[in-house]
Amino acid sequence: MEYWTGGATLSRGSPGTSNLRLYMQDAVLPTMQLAANAPTGAPFGHKAHNNALTNLSARPERWRRLEEVQYILESTFCKEVVECAFVIFLLRATRSHSKSPVCDKQVPSKNMGVDDSDPQTGAALTVPCTRWFNTPQPLIGHAFRLEHVCRWVEGLPLTTVQRVLQLLFPQTSQSFFEKLPGDVDHNLMRCISWSSGATNLDGEPTPTMLIFVQAPWVVSLQDLGSFSDCESFPHHPIGAASAHIPSYQSKERLWAKIWDTCVRQKCRWFVVTTYEGWVFGAFSKGWTKGFASPAFTADHKMGSILECLLYWFASSIEIGGTFVIPEVPEPIQSLDGNVSDLIPPPPSHRFVNAPPSESSWGGVAESHIDDSFSVANANLQKEATDLWLSPAGVFNLGSLPFVQPRPQPGRSLAENVENWQRGLTWEGNIFEGELRCLRDRTVTPHPLDLGDISDVSSIQDFAMLEEATGMWLSSNPRECREDIS
Repeated sequence: MEYWTGGATLSRGSPGTSNLRLYMQDAVLPTMQLAANAPTGAPFGHKAHNNALTNLSARPERWRRLEEVQYILESTFCKEVVECAFVIFLLRATRSHSKSPVCDKQVPSKNMGVDDSDPQTGAALTVPCTRWFNTPQPLIGHAFRLEHVCRWVEGLPLTTVQRVLQLLFPQTSQSFFEKLPGDVDHNLMRCISWSSGATNLDGEPTPTMLIFVQAPWVVSLQDLGSFSDCESFPHHPIGAASAHIPSYQSKERLWAKIWDTCVRQKCRWFVVTTYEGWVFGAFSKGWTKGFASPAFTADHKMGSILECLLYWFASSIEIGGTFVIPEVPEPIQSLDGNVSDLIPPPPSHRFVNAPPSESSWGGVAESHIDDSFSVANANLQKEATDLWLSPAGVFNLGSLPFVQPRPQPGRSLAENVENWQRGLTWEGNIFEGELRCLRDRTVTPHPLDLGDISDVSSIQDFAMLEEATGMWLSSNPRECREDIS
């Protein structure tokens, strides 16, 4: 039997590519089957708070620049998704410098004459749409661990949207998904990166989108809703004096974790999902503002999850007519393009059940590590000591590479600075006048005594000094604002 669907004749049981537009509208994610031994989540309509209770590792940090979150209204988001889907499917949009759709040729409401799957990339239309199409659902199995949830996310919506992107936008033909290496939160969150095929200056693929996956028994739909309308975020203003930040709530820990990972990966677009719930987000150019959609259920209509994913992925590669991250007022320090160089690598230990501080530091600690402890555990203490007493290493700050000799514990700060200056070895191309100026510059000693320099709390406190002491350094901006003459 044949049916008339939007200007095309369609036989029941046809492949999804016979009318890709209709497939994307009607395909609904199947319910994820949970195993009998799966953990019990929060009751419907309640928060689980498990990102706080199960200790997601993100803690208040002075280097985290996120300040607020702007909520994208559901009516606005869904309207944009539906309208964009219409434009994309009626007129194949390709990337242009004007960010406007380019009419290539009318496609996917008609048969594209290709298979639902691509053997080379493994991308395929796997989300079932039994009303019209023959798209067999892959056998994934019941979920009772986070790894199983990832299989549902990867095997159904992500695999499907990858195939759709490859069919619509040739520039994504080499796109691929890849799991990021696990960190200390491996049992609570997994991160999958999507690279559209773009590469950096070294020829390495760069992430275009990050997909954060958590289990529905850890994060409920109510938790996702709280995450998306977080609004303000506790932070240390750039250049401001030290201030105490209380412990993060569950939604704030999730934002902090996502911000840290996105900055390290230099990727401003992300999706948060439990498979049962979905949030689509992004960060501003200076990383001080976050943007988040409402939390959508897997069976959402009038903008299906597949359409939302297509819209967000297309936005990340700047397809005309899609979402553009708004320009917002941000401190000039946030636009230096080197934010990822200012934050440390992810923690290797959990900050739980730490022993009482044995520090001999007599000053007022400013680190303000929350959850009622002031120093890290014994392993981290040893790591910090080893780092401080390690052999000389080469550092590179901006355009001034130099070799920094090992400081001597027990000496005053002024003595260490003087010894450091005397042993300074310069490398690279530096004008002779600049080098003479740098060497002859007087360094103002700081009155503080180092005390026991091997203590973690001491290292944290000195890292937070607001005064500029020692040799001055000049930044080397990597990009310029086009709107500033």
